[in-house]
Amino acid sequence: MGTNKLSYKYPFTYKLILILACTSIAVGLSGYIYIGSFMRYSGDDYCYGAVLTEFGFWDAQVYSYSNQVPFHGNRYSLTLFSTLFSLFKPTINGALPGLAIFCWIPGLICILRDLVKRSRIRVSGLEILLISEFIVFITLYAAPDLPESLYWRSGMLPYLAPIILMIYLAGLILRYNPRTRSSPFLLGLVLLLAFFGGGFSETATAFQLGLVILWFAGTSILHKEVFAFDKERRIALIFALIGTILAIILLISSPSITSELSSDGMSRNDLSSLALTMRYAWDFISDTLHSLPLPHLIILAFFATLSFLIHAHTGQDKRNGSRIFLNGVLLILAGYFLIACCILPAAFVRLVKPNPRGLITTETIMVFTIAGLGWLIGQRLASYLTDKRTFLKLIYITSFLALILIGMYPVRAAIQTCSGARHFQKWADLWDIRDANIRDAKSQNVMNVDVMHLDKVIKWVGELSADPGFWYNICAADYYGVDTISATISVWDQ
Repeated sequence: MGTNKLSYKYPFTYKLILILACTSIAVGLSGYIYIGSFMRYSGDDYCYGAVLTEFGFWDAQVYSYSNQVPFHGNRYSLTLFSTLFSLFKPTINGALPGLAIFCWIPGLICILRDLVKRSRIRVSGLEILLISEFIVFITLYAAPDLPESLYWRSGMLPYLAPIILMIYLAGLILRYNPRTRSSPFLLGLVLLLAFFGGGFSETATAFQLGLVILWFAGTSILHKEVFAFDKERRIALIFALIGTILAIILLISSPSITSELSSDGMSRNDLSSLALTMRYAWDFISDTLHSLPLPHLIILAFFATLSFLIHAHTGQDKRNGSRIFLNGVLLILAGYFLIACCILPAAFVRLVKPNPRGLITTETIMVFTIAGLGWLIGQRLASYLTDKRTFLKLIYITSFLALILIGMYPVRAAIQTCSGARHFQKWADLWDIRDANIRDAKSQNVMNVDVMHLDKVIKWVGELSADPGFWYNICAADYYGVDTISATISVWDQ
């Protein structure tokens, strides 16, 4: 029982380093929260608001799923949460990036605490907090299209939100034990989380399906070690699988996309499409490591350092090199499989790579895979080097310094992130003025409104244009309840 305690004595210097590192990462994350606070409606956001204005909340769900709409109406969870947030003032979009981060970290903490309790290693609460913060920060930092994946509501909800929901789903399944096996409530909750998590986007659903299948196989192979109570957990995984399959059925059965899928070749189920999926998965891995070598090297170094310090200090969980090497190979194969799952919908149906904003799912897998490899490296180094007492003090000092240097990285990232704050703040200020002008015009029965034209705040997301027939303009007009909106007044450069 003593090996499962979460708190144990560490040198004060090490605790201080952990606190400083946690603070540094919090600063890095605060930069993203600060920039995100300036977000309002942009692009597709207007269209969800338009459907809500016209049909009301509940009817908007049915209409979006059953009819051709300017957004992906088959993604029922995306529609549900988009219309839910549309019930509030547009400034709610500025709170969503921070809300996502604040929900993400506690979910990871819960999972890590549960894993620690079931393993033979001891990890302190500070170390768990540090790991959770670091995973969130580095995933966002290395995201192929951070503005669309975090700041833009219509990009964050279909790709980042389901990742967070999957973390809570995994945490719930991890907690399954004989005391909860007879609870229909918890099984129902697993089913609902899987069902709604699978309704955000096809990419996220494929990721979830691959994860559940991989996990189910893992409980059968590794149950003698970490995965105790495997029978009950398999039942929970079956319910998660049922919820995911139901989500897939609803996604592909929606009348809003049936004709689109048919014209795009939904029947392309040949081996060439599968080969394309595997090639795209490899392309993503190689391109990511080539274009962003430093962040991924930092992930490896961070987890290797932390793993070494934990295992060397406690002198536990020592394994031979061949066993650790095998675990590393299995981890790489699992990561590649899950990345392929994420890429499958776009490659299999339309023979293209996923949009960059959707690749935050694949980047999440990359982070966890490299983190796992770093952990195994640190574990092996601890098993080998702690037997050589002559070098132990030098190794500890070097590891502490490495942790300090890595901890400075988020502060640098926060400075870079906040350097663009002026552009976002200017856009938000002008957007608020434009919003007030449109609402004021409507109150005076002016139904054809000419407003200021704003520069894009998200590079690949369109803004209202001078053409009242542009589809974003049409959505915005329906959202505000006016006939037309034209954005011809130039004020951005003044």
